[in-house]
Amino acid sequence: MPLQQLTYTIDLLAPVLLTNSVGDENILMSDDYLAGTALLGMFARRYLDKAKLSGPAHQEETFRKWFLAGGLRFLNGYKASSQGLRSLPIPLSVEFPKYGDDDQQPAIELIFEDAADVAANTKHRDAYCVMNPAGIEKVAVAKATHFHHRRTNPVIGHSQSGEIFNYEFIKPQQRFLAAVVGEPDEIAKFLMTLGPGELIGHLGRSRQTEYGRVKIHFTEPGERAADGEIPGMSPAVPARGDASFTLTLLSHAILPNAAGHPQVQADLLAWHLSRALQAAGVQPGSVQLAKSFVRGVEIENYVAVWQARKPAVTALRMGSCFLFTLTRELPEPEWRQLDSVLRQWQEQGIGWRCNEGFGRLAINWQRPPAAGVTAAHGREYSLPNLTASRRQEQREQQRQNLQRQLDKQMPPALVQNIFRGVMQAYLEEKCLAQATSDVELFAGELPGAQISRLQRFAETAPSEAHFKIMLGELPRLSRDRLAGIHSKQEHCSLLEFLQRDHLDSREGRLYRRWAGLLDREAKALSRALNADLLADGDLRLRLLRKYFSTFFALLRKRNRPDIPQRGPSASQKRNTT
Repeated sequence: MPLQQLTYTIDLLAPVLLTNSVGDENILMSDDYLAGTALLGMFARRYLDKAKLSGPAHQEETFRKWFLAGGLRFLNGYKASSQGLRSLPIPLSVEFPKYGDDDQQPAIELIFEDAADVAANTKHRDAYCVMNPAGIEKVAVAKATHFHHRRTNPVIGHSQSGEIFNYEFIKPQQRFLAAVVGEPDEIAKFLMTLGPGELIGHLGRSRQTEYGRVKIHFTEPGERAADGEIPGMSPAVPARGDASFTLTLLSHAILPNAAGHPQVQADLLAWHLSRALQAAGVQPGSVQLAKSFVRGVEIENYVAVWQARKPAVTALRMGSCFLFTLTRELPEPEWRQLDSVLRQWQEQGIGWRCNEGFGRLAINWQRPPAAGVTAAHGREYSLPNLTASRRQEQREQQRQNLQRQLDKQMPPALVQNIFRGVMQAYLEEKCLAQATSDVELFAGELPGAQISRLQRFAETAPSEAHFKIMLGELPRLSRDRLAGIHSKQEHCSLLEFLQRDHLDSREGRLYRRWAGLLDREAKALSRALNADLLADGDLRLRLLRKYFSTFFALLRKRNRPDIPQRGPSASQKRNTT
């Protein structure tokens, strides 16, 4: 009996963070689609709430059949196009010019022609599309980044070390389309149990905070799962007389090798097809792999029930595509078997974990150019009418688009505070070094009481100007002592040195010197954060107090006479004797 699919829309009411692949510890990169694994878990939680199961869920027949035994297949959710159709990953063989706006230039299909000379000037761009004989519409998923504190101690509600980590997430207010595939009776029962109409669910990580809230709306089930997965067209298996056909992965596919281990290899899928055709009675060698565009991906999922991750596995990446050729004209019985195997693959998927949306594929979604189409650059050609439409939303691609967004946006207050704290500590360190160097410029001694008074002035003065006023109110004898100590390098007395502008203005001695210490990157970052540190009057006053406090402390230490070493006492001499 042909399988049916129940399609539904997913409207994001809040940011969604979904991670199916292994990444960096300091940043969680979100996928730009809603994985079937996450959708399966969401519906499983919904079913448990509806059924009010009191015992272990895996012992309940319906739950085990739908969510554990593969009775239902939960396909990935991809973003809806401007026409409301479910987009799909752009095949890896479709490339765009490296330079210029690819939305205004035709795409290049490399699977049918030898276009090595053109491929050097083109590149594949990860995105989604709705592709049919009339053309292609690119569909971009909008993402952004949040910065969060890293809490090493879950009991304490704040970060103790000041570390941060980053969440990349799918922005809200976007619509995705997905489907549930199964036998007609099971689809009807599923819709009756969890629908119809709308329901509110939660997807991905950090569901207990502001992430993951979505709205689900069910539609009527279709006739066949394979027919509805390609918007606007029905993929066709090879017709009698066709010399080739294409196979395109619509989701990641986990394929085991002969030893039973998942592997990423172009001819691995051809090996599985050869085994399936040979078992169906097709003569070996009748179908051969002519060309392929393949990439790999590592899958690692977290299972809430286990409170642990599934073992990481390698998989063929979505968008991988293959061109197969027929080495001979198949007789009617063998052609029917080929047709049957391909239809079964297209309907049920291939490889492991098909119930989680893995292993979905399409036959002949990519087709040769129509007869009479002239090649645009000699040996390569542009797909007929394959122009990308102008999209108003921001196009984002994993790390490149993340960096582009960070360049355009003002970082959060946390990042600005961290930068200011680092730069303030840097300037305070320079205070100590500068005071240590400047105290050696002046040769002469002052009474300890006078040095202590000067240090107290510097530490209590509300401003640099007030500190100068306090110096002017010193007794005449104290002023004469300061005026009697000179510096040849500065060409001034200690009194004149103390009365100079240091940090009170941009022309101040220390202001100009410390402003020059900031390297080009620090200055650029300061401008980006709108944080002119030395323009902060409170910070200048703190730096000035630290500078003079260190200066006078070192001056007192230099003036203190060395304490002579005492010899042994009379009693120690007697004991020694």
